[in-house]
Amino acid sequence: MPHSRKRYAKARLEAALRSSPIVGLLGHRQTGKTTLLSALSAKRVSLDQRLERELLERDPGKYLSERSAQPLALDECQWAPDLFPALKEAVRLKARPGQYLLSGSVRFTSRKAIRESLAGRLLLVELHPMGLREILGEPLSRLPIELLEAKNFSGFALPGSTPEVIHREYLKQLERYRRLGGLPGICLQREDVDRTSRHMDLLDLMLDRDLRIILETPLSLSRIHAVLAAIADANGTPLKFVDIQRKSKVSTPTLRKLLTAFEALFLIRTLRLEGGRSAPVVWFEDAGEWSRITGRPSSLDHFLFCQVRLAFSCAEGKRAEYFQYATRGGAAIPVCVRTTAGVLGIMAVAAGELSRSQILSAESFLKHYADSKVLFVHLGREWRRVSDRILMVPISAF
Repeated sequence: MPHSRKRYAKARLEAALRSSPIVGLLGHRQTGKTTLLSALSAKRVSLDQRLERELLERDPGKYLSERSAQPLALDECQWAPDLFPALKEAVRLKARPGQYLLSGSVRFTSRKAIRESLAGRLLLVELHPMGLREILGEPLSRLPIELLEAKNFSGFALPGSTPEVIHREYLKQLERYRRLGGLPGICLQREDVDRTSRHMDLLDLMLDRDLRIILETPLSLSRIHAVLAAIADANGTPLKFVDIQRKSKVSTPTLRKLLTAFEALFLIRTLRLEGGRSAPVVWFEDAGEWSRITGRPSSLDHFLFCQVRLAFSCAEGKRAEYFQYATRGGAAIPVCVRTTAGVLGIMAVAAGELSRSQILSAESFLKHYADSKVLFVHLGREWRRVSDRILMVPISAF
Protein backbone atom coordinates (compact mmCIF):
# COMPACT_ATOMS: atom_id res chain seq x y z
CA MET A 1 0.00 0.00 0.00
CA PRO A 2 1.32 3.52 -0.73
CA HIS A 3 1.69 5.63 2.38
CA SER A 4 -0.08 8.66 0.91
CA ARG A 5 -3.80 9.04 1.56
CA LYS A 6 -6.23 11.88 1.04
CA ARG A 7 -7.01 13.10 4.55
CA TYR A 8 -10.52 14.13 5.53
CA ALA A 9 -9.19 16.90 7.79
CA LYS A 10 -7.47 18.78 4.96
CA ALA A 11 -10.62 20.62 3.89
CA ARG A 12 -11.22 21.79 7.46
CA LEU A 13 -7.65 23.08 7.67
CA GLU A 14 -7.98 24.98 4.41
CA ALA A 15 -11.24 26.57 5.60
CA ALA A 16 -9.65 27.53 8.93
CA LEU A 17 -6.69 29.19 7.16
CA ARG A 18 -9.13 31.35 5.21
CA SER A 19 -10.66 32.74 8.39
CA SER A 20 -8.02 32.77 11.16
CA PRO A 21 -4.47 34.23 11.33
CA ILE A 22 -3.25 31.18 13.28
CA VAL A 23 -4.44 27.61 12.79
CA GLY A 24 -3.37 24.76 15.05
CA LEU A 25 -3.28 21.13 13.98
CA LEU A 26 -3.12 18.85 17.00
CA GLY A 27 -3.01 15.09 17.32
CA HIS A 28 -1.21 11.89 18.24
CA ARG A 29 2.32 11.42 16.93
CA GLN A 30 2.39 9.64 13.55
CA THR A 31 -1.14 10.70 12.55
CA GLY A 32 0.27 12.56 9.52
CA LYS A 33 0.45 16.15 10.78
CA THR A 34 3.83 16.86 9.16
CA THR A 35 2.61 15.53 5.79
CA LEU A 36 -0.43 17.83 5.93
CA LEU A 37 1.67 20.83 6.92
CA SER A 38 4.02 20.21 4.01
CA ALA A 39 1.04 19.97 1.63
CA LEU A 40 -0.39 23.30 2.80
CA SER A 41 2.76 25.38 3.16
CA ALA A 42 5.83 26.04 1.04
CA LYS A 43 7.87 26.55 4.22
CA ARG A 44 7.87 24.14 7.16
CA VAL A 45 10.25 24.20 10.10
CA SER A 46 10.39 21.61 12.86
CA LEU A 47 10.79 22.90 16.39
CA ASP A 48 11.54 19.33 17.41
CA GLN A 49 15.06 20.16 16.17
CA ARG A 50 17.36 21.74 18.78
CA LEU A 51 19.15 24.09 16.36
CA GLU A 52 15.85 25.45 15.06
CA ARG A 53 14.64 26.08 18.62
CA GLU A 54 17.87 27.90 19.48
CA LEU A 55 17.37 30.23 16.53
CA LEU A 56 13.85 31.01 17.67
CA GLU A 57 14.79 31.50 21.33
CA ARG A 58 17.41 34.16 20.51
CA ASP A 59 14.77 36.50 19.13
CA PRO A 60 11.29 35.02 18.51
CA GLY A 61 9.96 38.17 16.83
CA LYS A 62 12.88 38.35 14.40
CA TYR A 63 12.59 34.61 13.75
CA LEU A 64 9.00 35.03 12.56
CA SER A 65 9.61 38.22 10.57
CA GLU A 66 12.44 36.61 8.59
CA ARG A 67 10.20 33.80 7.38
CA SER A 68 7.70 35.29 4.98
CA ALA A 69 6.00 32.16 3.61
CA GLN A 70 2.25 32.14 4.23
CA PRO A 71 1.21 30.10 5.91
CA LEU A 72 4.45 29.52 7.77
CA ALA A 73 4.23 25.96 9.08
CA LEU A 74 5.74 25.48 12.55
CA ASP A 75 5.87 21.81 13.45
CA GLU A 76 5.89 20.40 17.03
CA CYS A 77 5.32 23.76 18.73
CA GLN A 78 5.14 22.27 22.22
CA TRP A 79 8.94 22.48 22.34
CA ALA A 80 9.03 26.28 21.93
CA PRO A 81 6.94 28.11 24.58
CA ASP A 82 8.65 31.43 23.67
CA LEU A 83 6.97 31.21 20.28
CA PHE A 84 3.46 32.00 21.48
CA PRO A 85 3.90 35.57 22.83
CA ALA A 86 5.73 36.40 19.59
CA LEU A 87 2.84 35.01 17.57
CA LYS A 88 0.42 37.13 19.57
CA GLU A 89 2.38 40.28 18.75
CA ALA A 90 2.84 39.33 15.09
CA VAL A 91 -0.88 38.89 14.44
CA ARG A 92 -1.71 41.98 16.51
CA LEU A 93 0.29 44.00 13.99
CA LYS A 94 -1.03 42.07 10.98
CA ALA A 95 -4.36 40.39 11.55
CA ARG A 96 -4.92 38.86 8.10
CA PRO A 97 -5.89 35.19 8.00
CA GLY A 98 -3.69 32.29 7.01
CA GLN A 99 -0.36 33.50 8.41
CA TYR A 100 0.71 30.61 10.65
CA LEU A 101 -0.03 26.91 10.69
CA LEU A 102 1.09 25.25 13.91
CA SER A 103 1.22 21.59 14.82
CA GLY A 104 1.63 19.79 18.10
CA SER A 105 1.73 16.22 19.38
CA VAL A 106 1.01 17.63 22.84
CA ARG A 107 -2.12 19.63 23.59
CA PHE A 108 -0.17 22.86 24.09
CA THR A 109 -3.36 24.89 24.48
CA SER A 110 -3.85 23.20 27.87
CA ARG A 111 -1.19 25.58 29.20
CA LYS A 112 -2.85 28.71 30.58
CA ALA A 113 -0.20 31.18 29.37
CA ILE A 114 -0.35 29.83 25.81
CA ARG A 115 -4.14 29.72 25.79
CA GLU A 116 -4.32 33.36 26.90
CA SER A 117 -1.71 34.43 24.32
CA LEU A 118 -3.73 32.94 21.47
CA ALA A 119 -7.28 33.68 22.67
CA GLY A 120 -9.36 34.84 19.71
CA ARG A 121 -6.47 34.35 17.30
CA LEU A 122 -6.30 30.57 16.96
CA LEU A 123 -8.55 27.97 15.35
CA LEU A 124 -7.83 24.36 16.27
CA VAL A 125 -8.28 21.27 14.12
CA GLU A 126 -7.59 17.79 15.49
CA LEU A 127 -6.10 15.16 13.23
CA HIS A 128 -7.35 11.77 14.39
CA PRO A 129 -5.93 8.42 13.33
CA MET A 130 -7.28 7.46 9.93
CA GLY A 131 -10.65 5.78 9.73
CA LEU A 132 -11.12 2.57 7.80
CA ARG A 133 -12.75 4.30 4.83
CA GLU A 134 -9.95 6.88 4.82
CA ILE A 135 -7.35 4.09 4.59
CA LEU A 136 -9.32 2.50 1.75
CA GLY A 137 -9.44 5.81 -0.14
CA GLU A 138 -13.22 6.15 0.12
CA PRO A 139 -15.21 9.33 0.82
CA LEU A 140 -16.06 10.36 4.38
CA SER A 141 -19.26 8.65 5.54
CA ARG A 142 -21.90 11.10 6.73
CA LEU A 143 -24.19 8.28 7.84
CA PRO A 144 -23.86 8.91 11.62
CA ILE A 145 -24.66 12.60 11.06
CA GLU A 146 -27.66 11.85 8.84
CA LEU A 147 -29.07 9.30 11.29
CA LEU A 148 -28.65 11.60 14.27
CA GLU A 149 -30.27 14.52 12.45
CA ALA A 150 -33.20 12.46 11.16
CA LYS A 151 -36.38 13.26 13.11
CA ASN A 152 -36.98 9.52 13.46
CA PHE A 153 -36.37 6.36 11.47
CA SER A 154 -39.92 5.88 10.20
CA GLY A 155 -39.26 8.15 7.22
CA PHE A 156 -35.65 7.13 6.70
CA ALA A 157 -35.23 5.24 3.43
CA LEU A 158 -33.36 2.05 4.23
CA PRO A 159 -30.67 1.06 1.71
CA GLY A 160 -30.69 -2.43 0.29
CA SER A 161 -28.47 -5.15 1.71
CA THR A 162 -24.75 -4.81 1.07
CA PRO A 163 -23.61 -7.05 -1.83
CA GLU A 164 -21.95 -10.23 -0.56
CA VAL A 165 -18.58 -9.63 -2.24
CA ILE A 166 -18.30 -6.07 -0.93
CA HIS A 167 -19.41 -7.17 2.52
CA ARG A 168 -16.81 -9.95 2.76
CA GLU A 169 -14.01 -7.60 1.70
CA TYR A 170 -15.14 -4.98 4.22
CA LEU A 171 -15.11 -7.52 7.06
CA LYS A 172 -11.59 -8.56 6.03
CA GLN A 173 -10.40 -4.95 6.15
CA LEU A 174 -12.26 -4.40 9.41
CA GLU A 175 -10.33 -7.21 11.10
CA ARG A 176 -7.08 -5.70 9.85
CA TYR A 177 -8.09 -2.28 11.17
CA ARG A 178 -8.94 -3.67 14.61
CA ARG A 179 -5.35 -4.96 14.87
CA LEU A 180 -3.42 -2.22 13.09
CA GLY A 181 -5.45 0.95 13.70
CA GLY A 182 -5.04 4.16 11.72
CA LEU A 183 -1.61 5.72 12.38
CA PRO A 184 -0.31 6.10 8.79
CA GLY A 185 3.37 5.67 9.62
CA ILE A 186 2.59 2.33 11.27
CA CYS A 187 -0.58 0.72 9.92
CA LEU A 188 0.55 1.12 6.29
CA GLN A 189 3.85 -0.70 6.89
CA ARG A 190 3.87 -4.03 5.06
CA GLU A 191 5.88 -6.06 7.56
CA ASP A 192 4.61 -6.80 11.06
CA VAL A 193 8.13 -6.62 12.47
CA ASP A 194 8.39 -3.02 11.21
CA ARG A 195 5.02 -2.13 12.72
CA THR A 196 6.00 -3.67 16.07
CA SER A 197 9.29 -1.80 16.18
CA ARG A 198 7.66 1.51 15.26
CA HIS A 199 4.92 1.07 17.85
CA MET A 200 7.40 0.32 20.61
CA ASP A 201 9.69 3.22 19.67
CA LEU A 202 6.74 5.59 19.39
CA LEU A 203 5.33 4.71 22.81
CA ASP A 204 8.76 5.04 24.42
CA LEU A 205 9.21 8.48 22.86
CA MET A 206 5.78 9.69 23.99
CA LEU A 207 5.99 8.29 27.51
CA ASP A 208 9.61 9.15 28.25
CA ARG A 209 10.05 12.45 26.42
CA ASP A 210 6.76 14.11 25.47
CA LEU A 211 5.00 13.27 28.72
CA ARG A 212 7.65 15.05 30.80
CA ILE A 213 6.83 18.34 29.06
CA ILE A 214 3.44 18.15 30.76
CA LEU A 215 4.12 16.30 33.99
CA GLU A 216 7.13 16.24 36.27
CA THR A 217 7.24 12.73 37.66
CA PRO A 218 9.93 10.51 39.20
CA LEU A 219 8.24 7.40 37.78
CA SER A 220 10.40 5.22 35.56
CA LEU A 221 9.45 4.54 31.95
CA SER A 222 8.59 0.93 32.83
CA ARG A 223 6.21 2.09 35.58
CA ILE A 224 4.50 4.56 33.22
CA HIS A 225 4.10 1.74 30.69
CA ALA A 226 2.50 -0.35 33.47
CA VAL A 227 -0.04 2.40 34.16
CA LEU A 228 -0.92 2.70 30.47
CA ALA A 229 -1.32 -1.08 30.22
CA ALA A 230 -3.65 -1.11 33.23
CA ILE A 231 -5.76 1.65 31.66
CA ALA A 232 -5.81 -0.33 28.40
CA ASP A 233 -7.42 -3.24 30.25
CA ALA A 234 -10.35 -0.95 31.06
CA ASN A 235 -10.72 0.51 27.55
CA GLY A 236 -14.33 1.51 26.91
CA THR A 237 -15.55 0.73 30.43
CA PRO A 238 -15.89 2.90 33.56
CA LEU A 239 -12.47 3.27 35.19
CA LYS A 240 -11.95 1.81 38.64
CA PHE A 241 -8.88 3.51 40.08
CA VAL A 242 -8.49 0.84 42.74
CA ASP A 243 -7.98 -1.79 40.01
CA ILE A 244 -5.46 0.34 38.11
CA GLN A 245 -3.61 1.11 41.34
CA ARG A 246 -3.42 -2.60 42.18
CA LYS A 247 -2.08 -3.51 38.74
CA SER A 248 0.40 -0.65 38.36
CA LYS A 249 1.46 -0.06 42.00
CA VAL A 250 0.96 3.70 41.51
CA SER A 251 -1.09 5.87 43.88
CA THR A 252 -4.50 7.20 42.85
CA PRO A 253 -3.45 10.92 42.92
CA THR A 254 -0.54 10.11 40.58
CA LEU A 255 -2.83 8.01 38.39
CA ARG A 256 -5.17 10.95 37.94
CA LYS A 257 -2.28 13.18 36.88
CA LEU A 258 -1.06 10.56 34.43
CA LEU A 259 -4.55 10.18 33.00
CA THR A 260 -4.61 13.92 32.25
CA ALA A 261 -1.12 13.71 30.73
CA PHE A 262 -2.02 10.72 28.53
CA GLU A 263 -4.99 12.67 27.19
CA ALA A 264 -2.78 15.70 26.49
CA LEU A 265 -0.58 13.37 24.40
CA PHE A 266 -3.65 12.13 22.47
CA LEU A 267 -3.07 8.59 23.68
CA ILE A 268 -6.53 8.36 25.21
CA ARG A 269 -9.84 10.21 25.21
CA THR A 270 -11.70 10.53 28.51
CA LEU A 271 -15.49 10.69 28.32
CA ARG A 272 -18.16 11.39 30.87
CA LEU A 273 -20.45 8.60 32.09
CA GLU A 274 -24.15 9.49 32.20
CA GLY A 275 -27.20 7.62 33.42
CA GLY A 276 -26.66 7.45 37.16
CA ARG A 277 -23.15 6.04 37.52
CA SER A 278 -20.13 8.26 38.21
CA ALA A 279 -16.74 7.36 36.73
CA PRO A 280 -14.61 8.44 33.77
CA VAL A 281 -14.60 6.27 30.65
CA VAL A 282 -11.47 5.99 28.51
CA TRP A 283 -11.17 5.08 24.85
CA PHE A 284 -7.74 4.78 23.27
CA GLU A 285 -7.29 7.19 20.38
CA ASP A 286 -5.91 4.49 18.09
CA ALA A 287 -7.21 0.93 17.88
CA GLY A 288 -3.83 -0.37 16.73
CA GLU A 289 -2.00 1.12 19.67
CA TRP A 290 -4.47 -0.48 22.06
CA SER A 291 -4.10 -3.79 20.23
CA ARG A 292 -0.30 -3.61 20.44
CA ILE A 293 -0.44 -2.99 24.20
CA THR A 294 -2.96 -5.72 24.97
CA GLY A 295 -2.19 -8.29 22.28
CA ARG A 296 -5.88 -8.45 21.23
CA PRO A 297 -7.93 -6.91 18.39
CA SER A 298 -9.87 -3.85 19.51
CA SER A 299 -13.60 -4.23 20.13
CA LEU A 300 -16.30 -3.40 17.60
CA ASP A 301 -17.56 -0.65 19.93
CA HIS A 302 -14.06 0.89 19.94
CA PHE A 303 -14.07 0.76 16.14
CA LEU A 304 -17.46 2.50 16.03
CA PHE A 305 -16.33 5.22 18.44
CA CYS A 306 -13.33 5.99 16.21
CA GLN A 307 -15.37 6.09 12.98
CA VAL A 308 -18.26 8.14 14.41
CA ARG A 309 -15.93 10.70 15.98
CA LEU A 310 -14.07 11.06 12.69
CA ALA A 311 -17.32 11.68 10.80
CA PHE A 312 -18.38 14.54 13.05
CA SER A 313 -14.94 16.11 13.50
CA CYS A 314 -14.26 16.29 9.75
CA ALA A 315 -17.70 17.58 8.74
CA GLU A 316 -17.80 21.37 8.52
CA GLY A 317 -19.77 23.01 11.31
CA LYS A 318 -20.57 19.79 13.20
CA ARG A 319 -19.73 20.08 16.89
CA ALA A 320 -20.37 16.95 18.91
CA GLU A 321 -20.00 15.72 22.48
CA TYR A 322 -19.24 12.06 23.19
CA PHE A 323 -20.20 10.14 26.30
CA GLN A 324 -21.24 6.72 27.55
CA TYR A 325 -24.59 5.75 29.08
CA ALA A 326 -24.81 3.29 32.01
CA THR A 327 -27.37 2.90 34.77
CA ARG A 328 -27.07 1.22 38.15
CA GLY A 329 -29.65 -1.27 36.92
CA GLY A 330 -27.32 -2.52 34.18
CA ALA A 331 -28.56 -0.70 31.08
CA ALA A 332 -25.62 0.44 28.92
CA ILE A 333 -24.97 2.11 25.57
CA PRO A 334 -21.21 2.24 24.93
CA VAL A 335 -20.99 4.96 22.24
CA CYS A 336 -23.13 8.09 22.53
CA VAL A 337 -22.95 11.35 20.63
CA ARG A 338 -24.84 14.57 21.34
CA THR A 339 -25.31 17.61 19.10
CA THR A 340 -27.86 20.41 18.98
CA ALA A 341 -29.94 18.09 16.77
CA GLY A 342 -30.32 15.37 19.41
CA VAL A 343 -28.63 12.31 20.90
CA LEU A 344 -27.58 9.08 19.19
CA GLY A 345 -26.70 5.90 21.06
CA ILE A 346 -24.69 3.21 19.25
CA MET A 347 -23.98 -0.39 20.22
CA ALA A 348 -22.27 -3.21 18.33
CA VAL A 349 -24.08 -6.53 18.38
CA ALA A 350 -22.71 -9.82 17.07
CA ALA A 351 -25.94 -11.27 15.71
CA GLY A 352 -28.85 -10.03 13.66
CA GLU A 353 -31.26 -10.64 16.54
CA LEU A 354 -31.31 -8.53 19.68
CA SER A 355 -31.19 -9.91 23.19
CA ARG A 356 -33.62 -8.82 25.89
CA SER A 357 -30.87 -6.92 27.73
CA GLN A 358 -29.97 -5.01 24.56
CA ILE A 359 -33.60 -4.03 24.00
CA LEU A 360 -33.94 -2.94 27.64
CA SER A 361 -30.76 -0.85 27.35
CA ALA A 362 -32.15 0.90 24.27
CA GLU A 363 -35.51 1.55 25.95
CA SER A 364 -33.77 2.98 29.03
CA PHE A 365 -31.64 5.27 26.86
CA LEU A 366 -34.62 6.48 24.78
CA LYS A 367 -36.60 7.21 27.93
CA HIS A 368 -33.70 9.11 29.50
CA TYR A 369 -33.04 11.47 26.56
CA ALA A 370 -35.50 13.49 24.54
CA ASP A 371 -34.78 13.61 20.79
CA SER A 372 -32.75 10.41 21.01
CA LYS A 373 -32.36 7.35 18.77
CA VAL A 374 -30.43 4.07 18.99
CA LEU A 375 -28.38 2.20 16.39
CA PHE A 376 -27.55 -1.49 16.76
CA VAL A 377 -24.62 -2.17 14.44
CA HIS A 378 -24.17 -5.81 13.38
CA LEU A 379 -21.90 -7.93 11.22
CA GLY A 380 -24.61 -8.93 8.74
CA ARG A 381 -25.62 -7.28 5.45
CA GLU A 382 -29.18 -6.19 6.19
CA TRP A 383 -30.78 -2.96 7.42
CA ARG A 384 -33.81 -3.35 9.69
CA ARG A 385 -36.12 -0.83 11.34
CA VAL A 386 -36.94 -2.11 14.83
CA SER A 387 -39.05 0.94 15.69
CA ASP A 388 -39.20 4.58 14.66
CA ARG A 389 -36.28 5.25 17.08
CA ILE A 390 -34.29 2.01 16.86
CA LEU A 391 -32.45 0.90 13.74
CA MET A 392 -30.25 -2.10 12.93
CA VAL A 393 -27.38 -1.15 10.62
CA PRO A 394 -24.71 -3.33 8.95
CA ILE A 395 -21.23 -2.42 10.11
CA SER A 396 -20.12 -2.03 6.51
CA ALA A 397 -22.16 1.21 6.43
CA PHE A 398 -19.44 2.73 8.63
